[in-house]
Amino acid sequence: MEYVAIQPLQCDFGAYEGLDGYYQVEEYRIIPCEKVIRSEEKPFQTILLVFPFEGLEGVDAQTHFQNRAIMAGKAKKFVAWLVVATGVAMRLYHIGFGGASFGKGTFIPRKEFVEEKILKEFQADITAKEGKYEEIFRPDLSAKGVSPGTTLKLPLDFPRLTRKLFSLPVKKQRQYIDACLSFQFGLENWGAYPTVTLVAFVSAVESIMAEEFTSGYCEDAKKICQFKKDITKKFRAFFERTLIKPLPEDLRNFLNETYSKRSTFTHKALLGEIGLCGTYGEYSKTSKLYSELRFLFRLIRAGLIQWLTEI
Repeated sequence: MEYVAIQPLQCDFGAYEGLDGYYQVEEYRIIPCEKVIRSEEKPFQTILLVFPFEGLEGVDAQTHFQNRAIMAGKAKKFVAWLVVATGVAMRLYHIGFGGASFGKGTFIPRKEFVEEKILKEFQADITAKEGKYEEIFRPDLSAKGVSPGTTLKLPLDFPRLTRKLFSLPVKKQRQYIDACLSFQFGLENWGAYPTVTLVAFVSAVESIMAEEFTSGYCEDAKKICQFKKDITKKFRAFFERTLIKPLPEDLRNFLNETYSKRSTFTHKALLGEIGLCGTYGEYSKTSKLYSELRFLFRLIRAGLIQWLTEI
């Protein structure tokens, strides 16, 4: 098989503005598809992700499904990183590749045929010009992008950081991809399950905070304590290393409270005081939680990108 087609779908935030052009980032080609007008103000647009894929030898049913699993895994990694890089909620919507027939016969389509078939099937915008990247100053802690985005724009450093990510040692790359997947999962559950979103956001940091060092010193007990608040310290240390050191007192307190809520939601089966379906809980509590999530979204996304930038 020579090509894989992936269609990431924006979810939970309604319609959104998609790409204005195509992008070639390493071996991945991102192509905008035709916009679907659900609202005059916010048209909806899916995008097509195409990349070369050789796959395993053979064209029987077993290797067919193995190949789908391999290419889906490759696509999931890229899309999860794309979500962190852009701040827009997306997930895989469709996975497919050029048609090999099963059985004794073998048909490996020409690259041009597969490309034409895929572009037509997904109504890709073949007239799109090369897209422009958006210049962003790092770390991005400006008021812009406080909430998950509804306009898909690729940052100027996206190609460079993509190359860096996929050239990391296997262990570090896996840690970072796990963080991206947790962040992506949090955005997918933003609307209906804010408690799940908070747990997922914190898990994104936990995926790569194992390297953070803390002394284990407990200020309250005035002695070394290996367990008391050590994990919370590591959580804070991640932001100290990537964003700002020392942490302002208000930010320090916010991170302490966030990790405490993460523990509460997790140990109470994600229920907490406002329940799993936080959207339908008491307004004052859900409103406060969403306000905290918007700030946490901004902090964690900036921290994850800064980690990759500096490593």
